[in-house]
Amino acid sequence: MRKKMKRFLIVLSTALALSLLLFVPFTPKNAVRLCILENLHPFAAVLAFPSKMTKKDSTGYSGKHIAAYYSVLVQVSSDMGGFDTYVVGVQEKKSGKIFYKAELAYDPA
Repeated sequence: MRKKMKRFLIVLSTALALSLLLFVPFTPKNAVRLCILENLHPFAAVLAFPSKMTKKDSTGYSGKHIAAYYSVLVQVSSDMGGFDTYVVGVQEKKSGKIFYKAELAYDPA
């Protein structure tokens, strides 16, 4: 009985630590993962591996460059079912804020 309880506590604490490391949006990549998780894709959020797009590649998404754009390895559909995309936009942190905010980017092409 003690062995099962100890194993359960280890698994629970490991899952909690991983979720904090992957999904709390202290970094832009974590904000991308959280955005994907909020759009009801938990496995895609873990397997996304976001990478920042160059300014040249991201000009079609925002003419004013108000966000940094990240490409992900898995296609994500919006929770409303409106579109599928491989790109997520992360807004810059405003002064006084500690978290980044990310949104799925609509592909104009």
